Amino acid sequence: GIEVVDNYTIRMTPNHRYESIFLMMASPEGGVWPAKSIDEDTLNLKLDVVSGPFRISEQDATSITIVGNPNYVGRVTGPDTVKIIKGLKVPRATALKEGQLDFFSGAVNPFEEWSPEPLGYKLHKTTATTMFYFAKSGGHTKVIGRDLITKLWEEIKSPEISPAETFLPFGSVGNLDRNHFLSSLPDKTTKGKIVVATPPRYSGKAFMKKIIAAAKEIGVEIENKPIDLATWYAVLNDRSLEKDFDFVFSDYVASERYPSVQIKFLSRNVKLPYDISRIDAVDASKEKVEILQGVQSWLLKTQTIVPVFFTFSFIAYRPTLDLGHQPVNDVDIQIWKFGQ
Repeated sequence: GIEVVDNYTIRMTPNHRYESIFLMMASPEGGVWPAKSIDEDTLNLKLDVVSGPFRISEQDATSITIVGNPNYVGRVTGPDTVKIIKGLKVPRATALKEGQLDFFSGAVNPFEEWSPEPLGYKLHKTTATTMFYFAKSGGHTKVIGRDLITKLWEEIKSPEISPAETFLPFGSVGNLDRNHFLSSLPDKTTKGKIVVATPPRYSGKAFMKKIIAAAKEIGVEIENKPIDLATWYAVLNDRSLEKDFDFVFSDYVASERYPSVQIKFLSRNVKLPYDISRIDAVDASKEKVEILQGVQSWLLKTQTIVPVFFTFSFIAYRPTLDLGHQPVNDVDIQIWKFGQ
């Protein structure tokens, strides 16, 4: 529960331990709203009281406008007003070039030929925060073995990507090593055809073509089945859904360094044979490490998640925008660090 101590203090008592509460409470983007600030009909925040460096001033179906919070102690930099666009009629890079946007964030789509400089904007790059992976579709029994994964690692090389041999990015406590990762997979990939569904971002693109070509060298036929975003989201949110494909190809863009948050996101709506509430502790206990490694190994064995590569994420921005000192180890955009 939450107790209001006085006008400047609240006391929080969680009903279970979870790592990300420390990140949330310590980060400027973590805000506190009174219950009366939530619209009972729409569940949207009203435009009145908020903690944190910014508050919402306007919102509709297409955008949210936030402005500096004059009551926030310690905010000495950052823009006074930021408008967040929910939808664009043109590609984000085009909108940035044409002046409709000042910045946007994203993950690299490997082997797509593009360079920011000729388009008139700059990039701020992170470390390897994005993971490409296969996720099993409900009711299917085909498997991706270590023969295919090692073949992909051998054949597909680029400065943009690296093998996802640790499972979780960042080299966090409890990651797998290469041998543990590979030994958790079946020896051989199912022969014959494996149907892999891809969202528009990857359908028919160079990255998927290279995966298909590498698989063919070991006698595995991968059929690329394009799906719309609605189907992509539905399958990732409910792994029991039975579709006409064996796996969906997706990415996970990590915006935090806590392994428990990543595990819970990747295994949402999946019944795990582990009590993952035990991995929320902030200490690197032996129990936590054993559970983390056990869950990752189980996800590989059951083909729930089969990571393939890591890549970096980025913020693309107009050259005259002062980003300030943005982090390089996650994809959060820390607006309060922007220059005026």
